[in-house]
Amino acid sequence: SAPTSAAVCPARCLSKPQPPPASPPWPQCGPTVSRSAASRMARPAPSVGFALPTSTPIRERGRRNSTLPPPMLVTLDRHLRDVSGASPELVAVLEALECSFREVSLLLRHGLRTGGDAKHGSGVWQREVLKLDQKVAEIILAALRGTRTRVVALGTHEGVVELEGESSGNGIGLDAAPPAPAPAVSADPYDYYCAPTSPVTSPCVRRFAVVVDPLGGDAEKADAGASSGTIFSVYSARAGGTRASVLRRGEEMLAAGYVVFGAATQLVLSVGRGVDGFTLHPSLGCFTLTRPQLRMPHTGRFYSVNLGHRRQWSEAMALHVDLVSQSKSLRYTGTFVADVHRTLLYGGVFFYPASSRRPRGKLRLLFQAAPVAFLMEQAGGGSACGAERTLEIEPGTLNQCVPVAFGSRSDVDAYVRSSAVHSA
Repeated sequence: SAPTSAAVCPARCLSKPQPPPASPPWPQCGPTVSRSAASRMARPAPSVGFALPTSTPIRERGRRNSTLPPPMLVTLDRHLRDVSGASPELVAVLEALECSFREVSLLLRHGLRTGGDAKHGSGVWQREVLKLDQKVAEIILAALRGTRTRVVALGTHEGVVELEGESSGNGIGLDAAPPAPAPAVSADPYDYYCAPTSPVTSPCVRRFAVVVDPLGGDAEKADAGASSGTIFSVYSARAGGTRASVLRRGEEMLAAGYVVFGAATQLVLSVGRGVDGFTLHPSLGCFTLTRPQLRMPHTGRFYSVNLGHRRQWSEAMALHVDLVSQSKSLRYTGTFVADVHRTLLYGGVFFYPASSRRPRGKLRLLFQAAPVAFLMEQAGGGSACGAERTLEIEPGTLNQCVPVAFGSRSDVDAYVRSSAVHSA
């Protein structure tokens, strides 16, 4: 007898004509489509090549399937204490800076308290910008008072501030022993975070000098919702005076970094063992490792420069930028920290050259150029002031400015060769 069940004879069931699709409940506003054309449009595209059942777990990049546990959250505190190889005193300073950055992030969410009658460039607006910059400086100073920081150089009107009194620094003495070695590397091959096997211990330093640019000159952009940032660097304090502790070459830094306050609050930090990126977790309220061991590409697809000042550049600099523009795309926001962050992540080159209006450039060597140059070199890139390496320049004053280029090693080398040829 012929089978009557569809489960026994699926071919006969599939050959039966399917009922026409039900008409939609909403009125048809477009042109009338025939039933055969509608069925052809409803068919799956043949270029897909497969159908994914809803019960199949979605594959994730770098992982076997979604049934694996989520990546381990590594906080900044744990990274500094167990992996970075920094001394306990330096760790205390960096943790204090982390606490201040969390507070600044909350402060910047509200923008400027100017009111509806404060126009851009007016006296009320300018006073609010100054208040915001000073408030960020006060938050950072208050956080550093509980550490072994002796001198703080601020990129605001305060200049160099000497913190008086000896601090216990979390109960660690001045001659504390070096930190214990890092724990063993995890055997999980899907663990995106692996501790280095041979940590380098930073020398035990009695006191520190911290250089901070509170908002990098971008306080006015906070009112427009644009990204702003804080740049910092840490040196060992000298006994010769407060200014002698901070007027140092960039290659003498113990640590450097910056924070980007934007859609997400991101911290980029180096203690001399590469560059790591952290993001402020909105639920946990702490920075977690999201970009371990950042490495810049040898060359990049973007260049950053303010072309509005092109007429004020030297002929050699204008020709070099024209040459770069033939193979790269322009990306420029006008916010220094944001442009540097993009260059560090994706490569390319950032220029701020000298001009007829600013013969020595605009970026300050101590507060901006040197810390960023330190990070670029730690990530495999480079930085130069003309034909001279940025980290080898010793500042003569707190606000000394330099023309500078940051970026991928190949792109900065091309800038150095161009500067050397035209300066000869």
